[in-house]
Amino acid sequence: MKKKIDILFYFINFLTFFRLLGGLIIFILLFLFSKYNYFSLFYIAFFFFVASSLTDFLDGYLARKFSLESELGKIFDPITDKILTTTTFFLLSYLELTPWYLVLVFVLRDIIVDGFRIFLAKKNINVAANFLGKLKTLLQILAIIIIFLGYSISTEIFIKHYYLFNLTTIFAAIISVISGIYYVAPVFKLVKKQ
Repeated sequence: MKKKIDILFYFINFLTFFRLLGGLIIFILLFLFSKYNYFSLFYIAFFFFVASSLTDFLDGYLARKFSLESELGKIFDPITDKILTTTTFFLLSYLELTPWYLVLVFVLRDIIVDGFRIFLAKKNINVAANFLGKLKTLLQILAIIIIFLGYSISTEIFIKHYYLFNLTTIFAAIISVISGIYYVAPVFKLVKKQ
């Protein structure tokens, strides 16, 4: 039984690290697509994004179901999520499939939130991931899938209805800002006390 649990534990951590690899592969594929315009590269990148996103839900589900949540997983899970979504958004922005300023919102929010979380950790204040943070990630994944799907089905329709296809990205950016405020708020409370 212990051996099975050990194997499952390593499998869960492998799924987390798979997202890192997925992010790198997607980056390379979309960059090559931007240079050579081979749609097969775009489709493969789409496949890797969906597969990598599914590992996010699967590793979390398995870790909770079998009580195998680890400190390593708690640290690396959100990092790999950010690498996967930010890398993909960056390249989609480079391909002009999503607005660059929305990608900038995601990047700045993550930098600010991570900075504040490090500051709070030094003060022994733990700000755990909340519903809004998880919703932000879910919306980002959904937004990327919609962009991939829309552009894959018809480039002409996608270009014509650019902002309609990016509506979920806009919602994700709004939730990103709101969830960012939630993480930053404890710092201002701490400063007021001092």
